Amino acid sequence: MNYLLPERLDALARDYAVGTLRGHARRRFERVLREQPAAVRSVAEWQGRLATLAEAVPAVAPREQAWEAIESRLFGVPATATPAATAPARHRWAAWLGGALGVRGAGALALGALLAAGALRWQPQWAGLEPASAGLPAAYVGILSDPQGQALLLASSRRQGQVLTLKWVRPVAAPAGSVARLWALPAAGGAPRWVGDFNPQGSVQLDLPARSEALFAQVDRLAVSVEAGPAGAAPVGAFLAIGPCVKLW
Repeated sequence: MNYLLPERLDALARDYAVGTLRGHARRRFERVLREQPAAVRSVAEWQGRLATLAEAVPAVAPREQAWEAIESRLFGVPATATPAATAPARHRWAAWLGGALGVRGAGALALGALLAAGALRWQPQWAGLEPASAGLPAAYVGILSDPQGQALLLASSRRQGQVLTLKWVRPVAAPAGSVARLWALPAAGGAPRWVGDFNPQGSVQLDLPARSEALFAQVDRLAVSVEAGPAGAAPVGAFLAIGPCVKLW
């Protein structure tokens, strides 16, 4: 298989960065990453796009139960309660790390633990702590970038939902009376399909004409144009931004 075909490499890099490329396929692609700079660059580009999406997610402090569950899996549950054992789990972790690794090592591992706890908040089924239904819901996510490759617009909708959340990463200069117009670009080619009009500033909720699954199942890219007047069969002029539409499930 030729992993360096542009469309194939982009799809593999996207799935690798998102985390949906697993098992033998992920290990094969990691071998490609060790040998092909083009693959490394493609993954880095996707990680940059997804990092912008992550910045839009509000921070959530991990629950004390999450710390305790991680501690139990790593060290086992103490047979008897001691003063140290009754302290908050995060404090017991800090004391253990400090004694075992020193200040620098403890700081690095503590940061890793915090990141793991954050991951468990969004995908708790990874560790079997909660049922899969408590994790991030199945959704379609779009990251649209301008011609210079800078993220401009984020789009997301639940798989069976009929509302699309749109957030401008950067302000857009739009003529008075114009609207931002969202288009779906079918994976098999063909003409862009109009999805809806929305405000070219801030964050908005766009009501969809059908469920996301029906609208985006065969779509691999989204695009946006800024236009005046009613929507036509095709966008007027060049797209302001364009980017992949990814399935997260």
